[in-house]
Amino acid sequence: DDDGEEEEEEEEEQEKKRQKSALFKVQLLEDGGVFKYSTAPENFITGITSIFDKGITAHQAIPQLEPQVMDQFFFNVIPMIDSVDNLPMVDEWRSRVEQAMGKAIVPLQEYIATFEVFGELVKMNVEEYIKEYEGSGATIKSMEAEIEKHLKMRDEVLDRIPKTTGVGTFVVDCMEFRKKLADKCTLLAHKVMELMAKGAREKANEISEAFTKISAKAKMPPPDIESLVAKKEYLKTIPDE
Repeated sequence: DDDGEEEEEEEEEQEKKRQKSALFKVQLLEDGGVFKYSTAPENFITGITSIFDKGITAHQAIPQLEPQVMDQFFFNVIPMIDSVDNLPMVDEWRSRVEQAMGKAIVPLQEYIATFEVFGELVKMNVEEYIKEYEGSGATIKSMEAEIEKHLKMRDEVLDRIPKTTGVGTFVVDCMEFRKKLADKCTLLAHKVMELMAKGAREKANEISEAFTKISAKAKMPPPDIESLVAKKEYLKTIPDE
C-alpha cells in the first residue's frame, strides 16, 4: 500500500544518510552461536594506527626539490626531506589516533551486546529441539501454541533488528543476520506443523484400524442365539469405542 511504500522510501533515504556519514562499515554475523562483526572492532585500532605509521614512513622517501629546480648542479646523492618519525609530536599524534579509535569502537561493542536477548534462539539446534519436543508428548493444543510462539519470535526479530543502523562512526549491516534468525523461527514453526500433521495421520490410522476391526466383528454372522445377544450388546458399546 501507499503507507508501506512511503516507509520503505524513508528507510532507504535514512540508509543513504548513514552510509554517507559513517567512516566504517561492518556486518553483524553469527558463528557457532556467538555474535560477532565481520571485522573485530579492535582491528580498527591497529588498522588505523598502521595507516598512520605507513604515512610517517612514506614521508621519509620524499625527495627534496633542489635537484629538480637546480638541474645545472650535479648531486651525488638525491637529498630527502628530513624524517619526522623521531619528533615528539608524532608519538603524541599516534597516541591521539589510538585513543580516538578506542572510544569509537565502544558503542560498537555495546550495540552487539543488545542481541544477547536472541542468544537462546541463535544457539538452538533445530533438529535436536524438534526431536526432544516430539518425545515430550505434546498435545495438538500445545503444538498450536508452540507454532504461534515461533511465529511471534520471527516478527520480533524482524521488528527489533534493523537492516542497517548507524552506531557512532560505523554503519552496521544486519540484513544477513536478521534474515537468518527470521528464517530459523519460520523453520521451527514449520517443523512443529509437520509434527502436528504426523500426529494427525497416526491418529487417523488408529481410528481407521479400529473401525475396520469393529466392522469385521459386526458383519460376522452369529452362530447361535447367545452369540446374537452378545452381538447386540456389543453393537450398543460401539459409540463408546
